[in-house]
Amino acid sequence: MIMRMQDVITVHRPYRGRLFAVEVVSRGMASREVVRHPGAVLKVPCLDGDRLALVRNCRVAVNKRLWELPAGTLKPGERPQIAAGRDLEEETGYRAAVITHLGDFYTSSGFCDELGSAPPTDWSSSASGWNPTRTSRWAW
Repeated sequence: MIMRMQDVITVHRPYRGRLFAVEVVSRGMASREVVRHPGAVLKVPCLDGDRLALVRNCRVAVNKRLWELPAGTLKPGERPQIAAGRDLEEETGYRAAVITHLGDFYTSSGFCDELGSAPPTDWSSSASGWNPTRTSRWAW
């Protein structure tokens, strides 16, 4: 059964957390669980040469430590480019010389409305407090 937006009859929100909410959107017998998310930024940190910076995060959902591009959640009303600069320095210790918007994307559109924004970055300098145990640079 295809659920069209004009056919939505009820919306129930059984969970609201610090980061996201879960809604149950129903039409007759059909219902879908939807995660409502404030949005995020994904940084593509370009280092000198053809290298990118990655961060290693412990992800409880998959019970693994993963190497990832730096990413972060938008604060209410925050512009993606501002969030990208702030979050980049928090996660990697680097400041971006240039932040350019590559585009937007839905991370998991089958169940979540999280809209990600992807700005690539060029580095100007290393900020104080850089933590090499959390960040690694890899040649691609």
